[in-house]
Amino acid sequence: MINGLRFRLTLIFIGLAVSPAILVGAIIGQRSYSDLQEQNLVLQHEVASSARIEIMALFEGWENDLLLLDDVYRIGAIEYKEQRTILNTMLLSRQAYQEIALLNTEGMEIIRLSRSEVFLEDDLESRSENEEFQFPFLHGTTYISTIRFDDTIREPLITISIPLFDRHKGRIESVLVADLRIKTIWDLVANIDLPNKGIVYVVDQTGRVVAHRNPAIVLSGTTIALPVREGRVEGLSGMDVIITSEYLQLGDQTLFIVGEQPASAGLEKAINSLRITVVITSSALALALILVVFITRQIVKPIEKLSASTQAISGGDFSQQVEIPPINDEIADLSHSFNIMARALKDREEKLQIQNVTLQTEIATRVRAGEAMRESQKNLQTLFDSIDDFLFILDEKGNIVRVNPVVQKRLGYLETELLNRSILQVHPPDRRDEAAAIVANILAGKINSCLIPLMARDCTLIPVETKITHGIWDGRNALFGISRDISERKRTENVLIASQKMAGIGRLAAGMAHEINSPLQLVTGLSERLTRQVNADDIEKEQYLTDLGRINKSGWRIANIIRSLLTYARQTANEIDTHQLNEIIEETLFMIEHQMKSWDNITIRKELAQDLPPIRCDGNTITQVIINLLENARDAMLPDGGKITIRTGYDDRRKHLILQIHNTGDPIPAEIQSKIFEPFFTTKEIGKGTGLGLSIVHGIIAAHGGEIAVESNPAEGTTFNIQLPEEPPPADLPVNPGENHSRYDS
Repeated sequence: MINGLRFRLTLIFIGLAVSPAILVGAIIGQRSYSDLQEQNLVLQHEVASSARIEIMALFEGWENDLLLLDDVYRIGAIEYKEQRTILNTMLLSRQAYQEIALLNTEGMEIIRLSRSEVFLEDDLESRSENEEFQFPFLHGTTYISTIRFDDTIREPLITISIPLFDRHKGRIESVLVADLRIKTIWDLVANIDLPNKGIVYVVDQTGRVVAHRNPAIVLSGTTIALPVREGRVEGLSGMDVIITSEYLQLGDQTLFIVGEQPASAGLEKAINSLRITVVITSSALALALILVVFITRQIVKPIEKLSASTQAISGGDFSQQVEIPPINDEIADLSHSFNIMARALKDREEKLQIQNVTLQTEIATRVRAGEAMRESQKNLQTLFDSIDDFLFILDEKGNIVRVNPVVQKRLGYLETELLNRSILQVHPPDRRDEAAAIVANILAGKINSCLIPLMARDCTLIPVETKITHGIWDGRNALFGISRDISERKRTENVLIASQKMAGIGRLAAGMAHEINSPLQLVTGLSERLTRQVNADDIEKEQYLTDLGRINKSGWRIANIIRSLLTYARQTANEIDTHQLNEIIEETLFMIEHQMKSWDNITIRKELAQDLPPIRCDGNTITQVIINLLENARDAMLPDGGKITIRTGYDDRRKHLILQIHNTGDPIPAEIQSKIFEPFFTTKEIGKGTGLGLSIVHGIIAAHGGEIAVESNPAEGTTFNIQLPEEPPPADLPVNPGENHSRYDS
């Protein structure tokens, strides 16, 4: 019946339940759709802007790396070898760098280093017409190229070049050029999380994708037409997406940082809202009908029971359970859900109690661990303060963060005067450049020891041997340096070196006694014959003059032999003078000529280059180098014999004279080649070698500013290669040539 209560209640419930649901659902759905799209655009803008800032920071970091080379190392003004070492260190320590080149003021490559190729001197070429040279050289500012794809490594690259200025003359002295891998930006965008399956990628001004979390998209040369507006468009994959972009200006080119996410995923909440609205509307309609059918039934009592149980639960009694009505209706579902909720709350309470006990146990454990750590730190501090060696803790930049009391006591500095100061402060000023190079190599992990002396506040030099290890201090990477005073060891070494030299003098003296004996017998014999002729008054003038000439020649030979012996045995300070390297070799061979006669089955061959420039050196110590290497060559060829070849030459580029001593004897095993210059290292039997010969040679060559290296293999024998500058270092050579003045501890 139309006028019936059931019918009117049905209309009322349907109207009250369905109409608001439809209206609210429509409004919420529309607003949700608009708000979600706007939120997605704002979020994508924030992500793209953040990516733009990070990419800009990458480029600024790369540029600052190059500028730092000039600020710290004066890369355009230092020597070629140091330039190459520093640039090679930069290339190996920065994954983003594919190639680094240094150009002179004419655009010619001085150095060119690459990860994928090796460039020799003949491979260097001119870039005078290239933009990476023209722009910084003419404008005096940084140049950034457009992005290009390299066919060799199949990656996009970008070039950055900076001018290097002569700080005294204020003009450009060279240009530093670096090719950078855009793959670094791939990794950056790959780690950017955008909700709802969104992605971030980078597009250049031609529309080509240059950075994407999927490298195949970049390598295949994918392009995209950048939209003129933001919102829903066709994306990179051809799907309907929500897209935003930020642009980044680099030099003359523009990069676009694009953020996109599928429209279906981004607006999923709005679509779900519409679905929920439909579900709610349908449920409301069903509920209205059910209420009309069952309106007369008692529903208040079950609700009262539920209310009472709810209040009990709110008071903390989670054991409440309600009776479920026999009819499976909403009240029954509500009762059942209530019971499930009550049981879940009780289970949660029990779990919280267990977690509370576990938490208290963990807190107690951590307290005990903290006490143990404090005790360990206390013991470590005691050990740190009790060590007699110099202890330094440095940060990653080589600055001092901690020293032990020995440093303060023996060097005369307060700890506060050293903290946050460079370790170079405790080294002699004239060797700080050398120390800086060593610190750079230590930070790069190339070496772990050195022999640079420490300088106290009163300028006293303390010879030390320093060992360096990497570790953690105060939660950060650090270097731990232990410097041991080796003054006593050096005094012992000097005594042993002097003993070895005196032994060598004894061997020379014995050999030269034989050398002197022959001409001396000739002198005495001829003198007696001349005396008899004079007394007999039957002098033959021609024979007389001949005998006098032979006496004179023998006398000069004796004088030369004695002079060479006295020169070698001299114990005075080194004397730097101008010499001819070939003449030093000839005089040395003459001096040990008698000894070489006893070298069975050993021949000496000379390949001496002509027209060598003169060299400024201490001829006596260079003579000692040649004798030591010849004796080593002889020992290597015993008992079978062989051939020794002495070669000289000239390196025009480095202005170095070259001396090579090669023997065909047994090779030096590869595993000990790096140790042969160490003091006291020897493979000879006890009593047959001190292990100081090659250490002395190494020290003499290093003191002259030169270099010595060894090449040895079974097929070719052993060659000692020596390079000596025409002029020695400005500092005085050491009085004791055996003192090892090499840059690094052998």
